[in-house]
Amino acid sequence: MSTLPITLSCLLLLAAASSAKPALDRAKKTSDPNQWKLPCFLGGRVHFHGAVFLAENRCSRLQCIYGRIYFVDIKCFHNNTCYNAGDNIRAGQNGCQLLKCQRNGELRPVQSDRSRCRDAGIKWSLPLDS
Repeated sequence: MSTLPITLSCLLLLAAASSAKPALDRAKKTSDPNQWKLPCFLGGRVHFHGAVFLAENRCSRLQCIYGRIYFVDIKCFHNNTCYNAGDNIRAGQNGCQLLKCQRNGELRPVQSDRSRCRDAGIKWSLPLDS
C-alpha cells in the first residue's frame, strides 16, 4: 500500500480544518454579546461598559453604557464641598451672593440677599474740597 494517498488525505484534512477556523472565529465574534459593549474614553482614561466613575468635578457620578457616558448622580462642587441639585450656596465676600446648584451640575447666581450683606445700602462718596 502506498503512503502517498494517506499523506494527501491527511493534508486535505488539515487544510479543511485550517480554512474552517476563521469562519468559526468570525461566527463567535458576531454572536458574542460582549463585543458590542464598547468602552468610554474621558480625560485620557478608558472606562469599560457598566463602569461607574467620578466626573472631573469629583462630585458627580457617571456611567459608561455601550460607549456613551451618562450621568448617574449630578452634583455641584464649590469650596471643596459637593452640593445636590437645588441646594442654595452662600458665596462671595461676606456670603451675600446666593448661588443655586442646577440639575446640570452648574452653579448659577440667584438674587442676592441684601440683608445678609454687611455693606449693603452703604453709599460711598468722596469728600469734596471746599
